[in-house]
Amino acid sequence: MFVARDVSKPPIASRQEIASCGVDMAEERRLLDDHVRIIIMKISARVENSKDNHQVTLQTNDNVHSIIIPPKPTGYDSSANRGELLFLALASCYCNDIYREAVKRNIKVERVEVEVNGDFGAEGEPAKNVTYHAKVHAQARAEEILELMKYTDTVVEVQNTLRIETPVVLSEIEVMTI
Repeated sequence: MFVARDVSKPPIASRQEIASCGVDMAEERRLLDDHVRIIIMKISARVENSKDNHQVTLQTNDNVHSIIIPPKPTGYDSSANRGELLFLALASCYCNDIYREAVKRNIKVERVEVEVNGDFGAEGEPAKNVTYHAKVHAQARAEEILELMKYTDTVVEVQNTLRIETPVVLSEIEVMTI
């Protein structure tokens, strides 16, 4: 049986450990499938752009929704540039993860402010000097909030994706002549 997993982390339990608990192969498969479903989020973002129309559709697993980003005054392209959207992803990720991690610690967060800054150079150059700062208003001791904020920085998925080299592959090209 082939099971895909992150090889940088040890498995939750080995086959021998599962078998020693009296779990049969079908139950082993179900346990592994349940674990895989828990840790995998299938995410997609789709942009459709034409004159005076800029539609953004986002999807995580079966949850589909859209956000409104108007087109530029010319009617084409997005009024938000790519760097702004990247920095929005960084800010949103930290903000959302603060709330997620606060729940685990029984900390009631009232407000989160995150600002991301950085520099972009010529066309095709990656961002440089990307930093972010955050302010969290919560009902907890200052030390608990500080620890929450520091820990959250270690588990933010978007930041961690950028902190390592993650290949981005153009997997398909379609040409439509008019």
